[in-house]
Parts: sequence; C-alpha cells; structure tokens
Amino acid sequence: MKKIIVISFAILSILACDDHLSGYKDSYRRALANLDISCKEGNSEIYLKCDLDDEPLCYYEGVDNYEILYGYATRSVTPGPSFTTGDTIQVQGRFGKIRFYDPENANDDILDIWFPLGPFEQSETRYLDRLFSEKELNYNASGDSNNVVVKYLMKEPAKYSGFNVYDNSSEHGVQEENAYFRIEQVEKEEDDATITYRFEFKFKCSLYYNPQYKSDVGRELDNGVFKGEITIDK
Repeated sequence: MKKIIVISFAILSILACDDHLSGYKDSYRRALANLDISCKEGNSEIYLKCDLDDEPLCYYEGVDNYEILYGYATRSVTPGPSFTTGDTIQVQGRFGKIRFYDPENANDDILDIWFPLGPFEQSETRYLDRLFSEKELNYNASGDSNNVVVKYLMKEPAKYSGFNVYDNSSEHGVQEENAYFRIEQVEKEEDDATITYRFEFKFKCSLYYNPQYKSDVGRELDNGVFKGEITIDK
C-alpha cells in the first residue's frame, strides 16, 4: 500500500465547441461498448467488489498489480473557469481520498472514493478518526463537498495520443432512496511511528457521466464491498 500527499486545484475548463462535446460523447459510448467488466478473484484480504450494471466487478490487491493509493488532499477553487497569474485561490479545506488502481498500467480503469471535506488546519489523524467514527455517509450532490463521492473512471486511448478519462460519478446525478454508504468496521493500530486503519465499507449508488458533455448515460453500482487499510506517519 502506498501513501501520497496530494494538492489538487479544482480548475474548471469550458468546452465551447458543440462538435467537440458530441465527439467526446460518442467516444464515451464507444468506451461503454468496449468495457470489459470482470472479476478476477484473489486471496488478499484487501479487495473491492461490486455489481456494475448487474455484472460482477472486482479488484484484489496483487491481482493484475492492483493496489490501494491513499491521499489527504487540499480542495481549492479559482475565481473563474480558468486560472490566470495573480488570481486568488480560495482554499476550502482538506479531504481523504482512496483509489483502487494499477500503477503500472495507465489505461486500466480506476475506482475512487472521495470523503467529506474537513477544515484545512485539521490534522490527518484527527480527520480520519472523525471520519471513521461515522456509521453511514450521505452521497455528494453536485457542488456539495460535505459528503462522500464514488467515482468509476474509465479510460480509452485518445485519437492522437494519450487517453481520455470518463468520469462516472455519484455526484453528477440524483441518488435513489435505497442508495447507501456504510462504514461497517474500522480497526486502528498504532506503533511508535505510524497509525494503521483497517476498514470495511459497503455501498450502493447510481453513477452518472459528467453532464457538461451532454450525456445521459448512467450506471448502477450495487452490492459494493471495500476492505482495505491505510497507514499514515505520526
């Protein structure tokens, strides 16, 4: 398990060309058609598994190089849709984020969980202690950073170079009444230098593509179980 400290600046980009939006939407639909939803089980006690549109999907630590990446990030916003030298960046706070991914394959799909925003001055340990004291978290509505967000990031090679990332997120649409995100179990272990949190989450939600690309495509994530651990320095 790796640990990183991330500073992220939320700088919104505006795409003015309808042709570009249409092309991106078409590319997204191609990615959906080519998506290989599968579950290759392993023996690790660290795993994520769920049903995505009624098909089993899972990641186990050590299988296809998948592992957990944890970060304590800073959320900031700019005064406009783009950043200009001299602009004042407003720091909103800090939040924890957990990613299940393959660090050796940039094209593989990724599942992210972003946790509620906390005060910027709050220590990482204090943040995690307060987070894991909760039994259930509400899902994030668009523009609200005080709840949990589940993201399934699909990737497809871009036309000329690199790849496009398709953000399927719980924050881009309305959640059904039976959606949930539960913190089922947390164990905390300390030594002289580190603190380890072992956890189990269970969740269910609807995922929607980013509405700025004018796509109404959604996905249903059900029976989600995420068992893992994160270790931070004291």
